[in-house]
Amino acid sequence: PFFTAEVPIVEDDVVATSFFCRINGNPFSSPTVSASAGSQFITGTGANNTANIRLRFPKNIDPGTYELTGFGDSDYQVDYFSGFPTTIVTGMLTITSHNFTSGSVGGSFSFTAQGASTIQVTSGTFGFNYL
Repeated sequence: PFFTAEVPIVEDDVVATSFFCRINGNPFSSPTVSASAGSQFITGTGANNTANIRLRFPKNIDPGTYELTGFGDSDYQVDYFSGFPTTIVTGMLTITSHNFTSGSVGGSFSFTAQGASTIQVTSGTFGFNYL
C-alpha cells in the first residue's frame, strides 16, 4: 500500500515592528511605525519630524524582489514626503518573510526620488505587523 504523508504548511516567523533607512547617506530612524491591511493591500509607514516614507504592496505578497514605483503606478509602491513633492524614479522592494496568519511581513527596500533635488534612500529595512 502507498502512504502519502500530509505536507505541513510552514509559516514565516513574526517580525518585530521596525523601520530604518539611510536618506542621502544619513540615518533615518522612525519613532512612528504603522501598518494596516485593506482587502487587497498592506500599507506601512515610517515617519519622524522631517520625513515620511510609505510602502504599499499586495496583501498576498510572497517572499521575493519587486520593482517599486510611485503611488498609483503599480501594485508595488513607495511614497516619500519631506515638505516638497517628489517623483519616484526607481526602487526595489524585497520581502524576506510574510506570516499571513499573524499578519507580519518583513523585508528591505531602496529607491531614488526626484524633487527639488535627488533623494537616495538606501539600506531600508522594515517589519510591519498589520493585524
